[in-house]
Amino acid sequence: MSNKYTFRLTPLAEQDIDSALNYIAENLYNAKAASDLYMQIESAIGTICAFPRSSSDCLCFLIQDENIRHIPVDNYVLIYEIVDELKEIRLLRFRYSRMNLKNVELK
Repeated sequence: MSNKYTFRLTPLAEQDIDSALNYIAENLYNAKAASDLYMQIESAIGTICAFPRSSSDCLCFLIQDENIRHIPVDNYVLIYEIVDELKEIRLLRFRYSRMNLKNVELK
C-alpha cells in the first residue's frame, strides 16, 4: 500500500499554470523556458504527493489553515491543500511569487 497522495488540479490552478506557460512561450518567445517550468511543476507535484507536509504553511499569505501549504517553483508559488482523508493534494493556485499573495482567492 502506497503512502503517496494523489493530486487534483482545480480549475483556478489549471488556468494559472496555462496562463504562465503561455505567457512565457508566446509573449516572451521562449518555449524552452516554458517547457523547463512545466518540468519543474511536475517535479514539485511529485515532491508534495510524496511528502505533503514538507512545504511551508501559508501564514505569510494570511491563510490560517494548516492544511494549505505552498512550495516555490522557480519564480512562482504553487499553493495546495492537503486532504488527508482522501489522501489527496488539491492544487489550488500557481502564482508569480512577486505578486501580492495575501488574501489570494483559493476556490
